[in-house]
Amino acid sequence: MIIAKREIVVKVGLNIISAGITALGIALFLKSKLGSDPITVWLDGLHHTFKLPYGNASIIYNAIFLIIAIIFARKHIFIGTIIASLGCGIFLNFFDAVIPDFILGMPFLSRLGIVIIGEIILCLGMGLTTATRFGVTTVDAVCFAIAEKSGIKYRWLRISADFLYTLIGVLMGGIIGIGTILSIVLTGNLMVVIMKFYNRTILKYFKIANPLNELKGKQAHDG
Repeated sequence: MIIAKREIVVKVGLNIISAGITALGIALFLKSKLGSDPITVWLDGLHHTFKLPYGNASIIYNAIFLIIAIIFARKHIFIGTIIASLGCGIFLNFFDAVIPDFILGMPFLSRLGIVIIGEIILCLGMGLTTATRFGVTTVDAVCFAIAEKSGIKYRWLRISADFLYTLIGVLMGGIIGIGTILSIVLTGNLMVVIMKFYNRTILKYFKIANPLNELKGKQAHDG
């Protein structure tokens, strides 16, 4: 793969930003205590089982799935995957420390609003990582590889993956709630819209738009 230096710089910058955005969304889920997105339920399980900081749990989770992705979905792994795998955990430790704990004492509807905001922010981060095509997140790498070979739509693969994250996380002590349900239902659908949005705006501006972000053919989310 030959990539111009300018494109590398732009994509590295966007992927660092996306790691920070993703970590912010996860931190808001954790602070709300209304149940986390599926991946964070998994991280919560690791946190409770092994007494790890959430950021460190994120790095361990990504390392495990990075190995799986390298074995089964190598062509989707690139620099951006490494940035997402390491950067998200670092940012998560930061946001977990700076976001105030008083969120827990807020009224239910206010906390639910924070969960919804967290879900949108989370998808904005993951969508930017995926749309730059600089190496997708580890779970998306596996989902895309399966989609290409089977014709199964990414949307359903992602929803299935989220269900498994939730199940395993709960078995390890992770907490689920209304936030978990909302995330399982919304993530796959939001990712479709967000990736198309990025492709037609930010990525188009930097001249790195990719037709694959329209998700047609075997990788289609729609239709």
